[in-house]
Amino acid sequence: MLEPTDFSRVEFQCGSQVIVDKKAHQVMDPQYLLPFKLEKQQATELFRAWIQKRWLAPNTLKKRATVSAPLVGVYFPFWTFDAQTESDYTGEQGIDHIECYQTKDAQGNTVERTKTVTHWHYVSGAVQLNFDDLLIPGSNALSKQLTSKLQEWDLKNLLPYRNDYLAGYHGETYTKELNQSYDEATRIMKVEIEAAVRRDIGGNHQRIHQVNTKFSDVTFKYVLLPIWILVYKHKQEYYKVLINGRTGELEGERPYSVIKIICLSLIVIALVIWLYLRYNR
Repeated sequence: MLEPTDFSRVEFQCGSQVIVDKKAHQVMDPQYLLPFKLEKQQATELFRAWIQKRWLAPNTLKKRATVSAPLVGVYFPFWTFDAQTESDYTGEQGIDHIECYQTKDAQGNTVERTKTVTHWHYVSGAVQLNFDDLLIPGSNALSKQLTSKLQEWDLKNLLPYRNDYLAGYHGETYTKELNQSYDEATRIMKVEIEAAVRRDIGGNHQRIHQVNTKFSDVTFKYVLLPIWILVYKHKQEYYKVLINGRTGELEGERPYSVIKIICLSLIVIALVIWLYLRYNR
């Protein structure tokens, strides 16, 4: 079994690629796996309950949606990344102040008004973040929009990979290479780092001028996670549903009723107008 490559002795600047040894460029066997806990019948019942609750879907969905392919259990590939990051930044903190001023109204009378003015001042600092088991799908065979929403993985219970776990299930191998997946992970980290910088700057508004990030203790694992996959059909269109094979967490594609959305929008608009008229008489 391959062990995670340890990059703890290497520091990376933002935008650089992970430097790995030649073994990482070969097709490797999975290192860890989460076994299925949810049975096929349980997954089927979850799908039925889910489709009954799609209240913005067409009324015919609940009655006419048909399963076009059997429920399939798949061990889907993911990369997980750990990293320590230290980011030095410079920027500005904006503090809002309320100021009074005089102006003329429509009748030419002098009236007092208030306005919000933002005062800016220079700031600098550093933030440190620890990323643990950041998941990146290892294949584009399933919609990233769906796989990225499956978050409830008990990764602390990962087991060393064995072929016999795949008995009765499909096994998918990765098609996204390690460096490509690491670049994707660093983009996610960058978003979280920027959010941390904004929190550290504080104030009412923030301007970030520069962020320099160093990565250390970077490690990865290649894991297989259990997903039940179901495809259903409605009015000649096919929709995919993914169910977490551990927790039953479900993410799925579904049609929307244009009429229901328009009606809901009209109700919201009417409510806003009513509230405005009620409190601005």
